[in-house]
Amino acid sequence: MKPDRWAERCMTAPAYYTTSRFLGRGRYDTRRFETLAEAQADAAGDRRAMIYAVTSEGFSANLDGTRFL
Repeated sequence: MKPDRWAERCMTAPAYYTTSRFLGRGRYDTRRFETLAEAQADAAGDRRAMIYAVTSEGFSANLDGTRFL
């Protein structure tokens, strides 16, 4: 499935959003948000931050580079 189609599928009913930053040596800073706007505000100005939509089933899609951002 193409990345945009997978992201679209996850965006139909997201349970929450996360931002994730790689800290090095297998460590990540992951934060959970209820809205896309909150996740975007957290990621603003940080090139390392990636935003994910997460469904209630636990499936996720990276939204960077999709039409959703």
